[in-house]
Amino acid sequence: MRRRRSTGARTHRRVRPLHLGRPGMARPPRGTAADRHVVRRLRGPRVPGRARLPPPWPRRRPAPARDGPHRSGAQPHQRPCLPRRRPADHGGGPARQRRPVLRPGRRRARRRHRGRGRAGAAPDRHRPRRRAPLLLEDPPGHRRNRTVTMPLAHEVAVVGTGVTRFGVLYDRSYLSLLHQAATDAITDAGVEPGRIEAAWLGTAEPLLGALVGDSGAAVTEALGFGPRPVTRVSNFCATGMEAVRGAALAVAAGEYEVCLAVGAEKMRDVPPRDSLVAKTVEQSHPVLAKGRTAPGQFALVAARYLAEYGYGREVLAEVAVKNHANAARNPKAHFRTPIRAEQVLAAPMVADPLGLLDCTPTTDGAAAVVIASRRWAERHARRYALIEGLALASYAGYYPALFRSDNDFLGFQATRDAAAQVYRQAGITDPRSQLDLVECHDCFTITEIVNTEDLGLFPPGRGAAELMAGATRPDGDLPVNVSGGLQSCGHPVGATGVRMVAEITDQVTGRAGDRQIPGARRGLAHNLGGPGAVAAITVLGAP
Repeated sequence: MRRRRSTGARTHRRVRPLHLGRPGMARPPRGTAADRHVVRRLRGPRVPGRARLPPPWPRRRPAPARDGPHRSGAQPHQRPCLPRRRPADHGGGPARQRRPVLRPGRRRARRRHRGRGRAGAAPDRHRPRRRAPLLLEDPPGHRRNRTVTMPLAHEVAVVGTGVTRFGVLYDRSYLSLLHQAATDAITDAGVEPGRIEAAWLGTAEPLLGALVGDSGAAVTEALGFGPRPVTRVSNFCATGMEAVRGAALAVAAGEYEVCLAVGAEKMRDVPPRDSLVAKTVEQSHPVLAKGRTAPGQFALVAARYLAEYGYGREVLAEVAVKNHANAARNPKAHFRTPIRAEQVLAAPMVADPLGLLDCTPTTDGAAAVVIASRRWAERHARRYALIEGLALASYAGYYPALFRSDNDFLGFQATRDAAAQVYRQAGITDPRSQLDLVECHDCFTITEIVNTEDLGLFPPGRGAAELMAGATRPDGDLPVNVSGGLQSCGHPVGATGVRMVAEITDQVTGRAGDRQIPGARRGLAHNLGGPGAVAAITVLGAP
């Protein structure tokens, strides 16, 4: 059956008639003239199936292609959108054009102002100018002359230090220690307390002290600091240096000009069954934490190191002997009595091969530093040390930190990563020859040995040999832990990192007293936490 070809003309089908009578009127009988009055329904023309609807807005012609690189230094599809220029009659102030966001390696290109406003067009909504990002830590491969930055190195200074005596301080409260350290640092800086604009507090274990120190409000209470902001930080054993880092970054960003970083910890006001070790075992993971203690974990590193490089326990004992001898010249250390290697080797075993004198004591104490911009320090400070580099590296979580498949139990990757960052910032290529002293984390004797290797001071496996040769003594090539370290000063977790920064500051400013290293101009402070989960490093130098 052939279909009749359509001629394009539409044929109207008969539709059901509509009655136009008013409501309530009777419908006329069928067949009458009134019934034959038909009103056809109105329909528009049918739209063809393949026709394209025109857009409701006018199309913009594509810009002609240009030879050479795009003028913003990136691909055209990556160029940020710029708002149109507002017409002259707009009441929101003079028209401003936004600049493209700068990225590392991208120059700010010159652009000609174009008037894109159309007559009769509605004015664009006013939007404030957005600032380019402030890069505080240089990314790898960064070229400083190709971007607008405010580097942290050499632009932030430590202008005051304050450290309390470390020890078993039953007669001192947490707030009294915090108050003493902070006021000593402020007095040392020669600044009025009201001039401090913000503060950072480092306390790692507030549960040991009835929750005191679990908030920055502890600084507000101890110093009458309100309503100024206080930030409390916690990052394992790197908590103190994390407080210093937060204050330094805030000053480098230009948010504040003078800040306070303080760390405090009360660890001896609880019985042994409520201590940090007991809380770690009883209140953490029900399976992974059983039998898991800090001495046990670091004993694994010690056993592997001694077996790998053929050393005996005497190298561990040498660390304890050296650091206790250094602490004899530090009036604020927890232990100030020199010891002999025979005493270390004969001490009760805690976790083989670590004995009692291979472990750091739990301690009460506080330390504080005042952080300021270099411009402020040059005008107002009596003496100051410049922060040349500041780095923090995170390796793994608390439980898997030691048991990752890539861990060789011969060091800590977090320290290696943080060292690479801080050396790049400070321009250090040969740490052993370019550093005058080091304060490194020695929570156990083996930790100092492997940390000196992870920091690049000695090749792998040579840290113990250099120690036995006297390279790390105060009169050696590179003194390590002249304050006595954690072995003798103790380890109030939140205060340790701040104490280390204060020690390096006092050394490079020539006021370390009997333990002063002659001619010290640059030093490094290092914290390790987790164990091995995080590491923080600060390099300070004389101006």
